[in-house]
Amino acid sequence: MQPYFLPYIGYWQLLASANGFVLLDDAAFITRGWIHRNRILVGGEPHLFTVPLSGASQNLPISAIERADIDIWPQKFLKTLSQSYGKAPHFVEAMRILEPIVLHRERNLASYIHHSLSRMQEALGIGTPTWRASQRYDNQALKGQDRIVDICKREATGRYLNLPGGVDLYQPDAFEQHGIELRFLSPQLNAYEQRGREFVPALSIIDILMNVGTAGTQQMLAECALAPSDS
Repeated sequence: MQPYFLPYIGYWQLLASANGFVLLDDAAFITRGWIHRNRILVGGEPHLFTVPLSGASQNLPISAIERADIDIWPQKFLKTLSQSYGKAPHFVEAMRILEPIVLHRERNLASYIHHSLSRMQEALGIGTPTWRASQRYDNQALKGQDRIVDICKREATGRYLNLPGGVDLYQPDAFEQHGIELRFLSPQLNAYEQRGREFVPALSIIDILMNVGTAGTQQMLAECALAPSDS
C-alpha cells in the first residue's frame, strides 16, 4: 500500500492482518489523494486536514516529496485537535500518542509517514514489520500488478492481501500463475460514539483514538473479514 498519514481504520485492519507490510513509497504521488490528507470532526462536522508539502507533483514518487511548514503547521494542527476533541473521553491518552507523531521533524514525507505508522503500531500493539519499497526492490520499471507479483515473489509469500479498492486493479489469474493467492480484506466500519450529530465512518484513526481509546481501537482492528477468494 502507499503510505498514508494517520489513515482510517481499514488501513490499520489490513496492517494488523498481514505478516509483512510494504509501503509503496516509490509510487507516483497523488496530489489530491489521501497520502498526506485525512478527515477529523471539527464542530461535529467532517473536516479535511492536510500536511503541507513543498513542490509536490504527480511526476514525482512519494519518496521524493518534502514537507513544508514544519515549525508552524504541527502546532496549529495539535491546537485544532485540542479544540475539537478536548472533551472526548480518551483525549489525554490519544494526545500522548499523537503529539510525538505530529511534532516529528522529519522533512521527507515518506519517512515522516513511516515514523507515524511505526509509533501508532507500538501504541496499538501491532507487530507487523513494515518496510519501504524504495529501499528494498528497485523494480519501478514494472507496472501495476506485475510489480506487486514481483514483490511477492521476492518475499517468497503465497498470499497477497489488499483492501477492496484493489479489486479492479488486480486479476487473480495473474497471481495464481506464480503460486500466489490474491485476497481482499473487507473492513467493517462499525459505528462508535462520536461527538457529531450523525455517525461519520472512515475518519482518520485520530477520531477513533479520541473516542474509544487504544483498548477500543485494538478491538476494532479485528472487525474485518476476508472476502471470498473468487471475488
